[in-house]
Amino acid sequence: MLKILHSTLITALFCSTLYAGDIHVHIVGIDEDRGTIMVELFSTSQKESFPIPREAIEKRVKANKHGVDVVYKDIPAGEYAISTIHDKNSNGTMDRYLIGIPKEPYGNSGEYTLFKPNFEDSKFALSLEDINLTIKLH
Repeated sequence: MLKILHSTLITALFCSTLYAGDIHVHIVGIDEDRGTIMVELFSTSQKESFPIPREAIEKRVKANKHGVDVVYKDIPAGEYAISTIHDKNSNGTMDRYLIGIPKEPYGNSGEYTLFKPNFEDSKFALSLEDINLTIKLH
């Protein structure tokens, strides 16, 4: 019985250190209530596809011009990046003009750029505490 209790305690302590916390994302700059806000969380193992959501952890919320909040819970410690788009027509993808320029507002966890954002410039570290991010759509 003592062995079971001991192994359970060690397992609980070990598992609690695997998960650093939550990532709270507040998205602003939404110009209308129509459509969906798509939020994609990328880990370092997915950095090659950033900001295209192939294997990212995706959350979708209804657009609200006053801002929206998304929470990723129990995320392991590490480096991450987030990309967001305002999918105004709710077709599940970023609409673009013929030459590839986005038609719909977008943002990421790094500095705004007119060019395709990259993981390195958008990454942030999640360690032992929850993190709060604000992302502005452009």
